[in-house]
Amino acid sequence: MILSFWIYAVLLCMLAVTFVLLPVLYRGRAGRVAQQRDDRAELNRAIYQERSAELDANLAAGDIDQQVHDQLSLELQRNLLDEAGSVNTGSSTTSDEMLNNGSVGRSPWLLAALVPLFAILAYADFGLSWGAIVDLQLSKELRGGGEQTATSPHDTTGVNATVEKLAERLQSQPENDEGWFLISQSYMRMGEFEKAAEAFKHLMDRYPNDSGLSSWYTEALFLVDNRELTERVSAAIDRTLALNPQDVSMLEIKAMSAFQNNDLVASLDWFRQAQSAGVDGERAELIQQAIDRLEEDLGIAAAEPTTSPSTIVPLPASSDAVDDGLVGQRRLEVLVEIAPGVRVDPQARVFVFARAMRGPPMPLAVQQMTVSALPRLVTLDETMGMMAGMSLADFDQVQVVARISSTGIANVSPDDYQALSTAVDMTVKNGVISLTLSRRVKDQ
Repeated sequence: MILSFWIYAVLLCMLAVTFVLLPVLYRGRAGRVAQQRDDRAELNRAIYQERSAELDANLAAGDIDQQVHDQLSLELQRNLLDEAGSVNTGSSTTSDEMLNNGSVGRSPWLLAALVPLFAILAYADFGLSWGAIVDLQLSKELRGGGEQTATSPHDTTGVNATVEKLAERLQSQPENDEGWFLISQSYMRMGEFEKAAEAFKHLMDRYPNDSGLSSWYTEALFLVDNRELTERVSAAIDRTLALNPQDVSMLEIKAMSAFQNNDLVASLDWFRQAQSAGVDGERAELIQQAIDRLEEDLGIAAAEPTTSPSTIVPLPASSDAVDDGLVGQRRLEVLVEIAPGVRVDPQARVFVFARAMRGPPMPLAVQQMTVSALPRLVTLDETMGMMAGMSLADFDQVQVVARISSTGIANVSPDDYQALSTAVDMTVKNGVISLTLSRRVKDQ
């Protein structure tokens, strides 16, 4: 990839040199044309002198009289003047060029040599680095288009090295906004939330009224503080909402924090504000399901029920559901329910498993049961991996799936009932993931 960039750079330098040398080459051609015109004028004068001498000789010999001699001499003079006029007109247009040729001499050739040298000094990584090729290559690698991306979904060595290279370059490029934003997002994907917050803070200092940057910064800060509404997180949320009162992410954080503090009324109010912000799709369904549950808990007449497949319910702060033997290990608590009205064989098999969001479809952890055992709280942990390097310990972003198999095997079928969770971040502590089996695969 770098080689192709250098090829393009060389071609552009050759084009620039051509623009410098083209006038010089043209001037050289004009000088040659002027010399040809001077030679022609000298030839015309020689012919005139020869013909004039012949007329004088003829007059002296008596071959022609004086009147004929004078007429022929006048004709020769007119011809000489006509030729001299055409030659002078053409040569006068190039006289300045010929003088310039002598004055400029080697200057254009020197400029032609300096063009590529200046380009290398200005744009190369070891020079001034004005948009160096290395910046472009690092950007492509971080976006997944480079040749040095990781060879497997959980092998982030190459990406980490690329991020570190970009971070070093940005220390001397405080105004490289695109680079700072790119590394901020990269840190978020890597789970380096504190570094992401610092990078977003750098951009916020440059663009204090950008609500999008403020939202990104607040989210990173929220993750740094273990998803708690600390004083600085609250201040950041208030600042973001002042810039954009319809920021759904900020409203959701407020709602979830109120729920964790058992303030269901405030939680319901924040979720309703998030809903009124105009969200749609799966996110809107999740917010509606949260509203329905809160209204049910508060004894408020529920809105029309939805068939949303999943939501994540935070664990109470005092929860002691973690077994002593699994402390420090990655685990997920999944509440699997079957929606009212779903009629299936009570002995049909139910598979509950976690899989990588970006990686092989092989389950990282799996549990089995029958429909008659539902509803049931299922635990998935990193000890349930089916092979080395394929467990919850090896992937940071996973998805949880609950499926009623119509065939009795784990392979998906269009007639299976299935519920999917949103992306689950395994680098932080998660609450109970609720999955409700309500729709067939073919209807999703």
